[in-house]
Amino acid sequence: MMGQEQTSAPAMTPEQAADFAALQAGAVEQETEAAAMATEPAGPDLAGEITGLVLAFVAIAKPILPSLEGIYTPEVTAAAAGAVATVCNKHGWLSGGMMGEWGEEVAAAIVIVPLAIATAKAVRTDIDENNRKAEYIKLRKQADLVQHMNIAHNLDGKTEPVGDAPKWGQLTPQPAELEGVPA
Repeated sequence: MMGQEQTSAPAMTPEQAADFAALQAGAVEQETEAAAMATEPAGPDLAGEITGLVLAFVAIAKPILPSLEGIYTPEVTAAAAGAVATVCNKHGWLSGGMMGEWGEEVAAAIVIVPLAIATAKAVRTDIDENNRKAEYIKLRKQADLVQHMNIAHNLDGKTEPVGDAPKWGQLTPQPAELEGVPA
């Protein structure tokens, strides 16, 4: 073995060694990113999003359209959403999901809009109830005044009644009308 020369890799300069180390680090980083991408889902769960939106709509519309709850059960909705998602995926539709980049805003609107509608309805009902009670009190005071005037004028027995006093039955309140009305 004496006549054979042993070939070895040429010695690297420090600059070459640094470049080689950077290349190796880049290769390791790319392998790590590829492994991470393999474990991440390919995109949003379109069937899940469709199911969630339909069920949210059914829950919101239930007071107005109660029959929807029996039609759009979670099982039926999930099956229909799966079929729709398959068609969308085949054609490349909704690849960013149902709500795309506006997902958070749409989700917030789904929660806030029904609350705003319920609040407006409750406030309107409260205002109407307060106005109705105020009108009742006003009519009651008017009737009491007319009745007192008639009593005062009729003490001598010669004077005719004053004003148009409502008959007692016209002002008889219903039990629900008396809630919160001062005596």
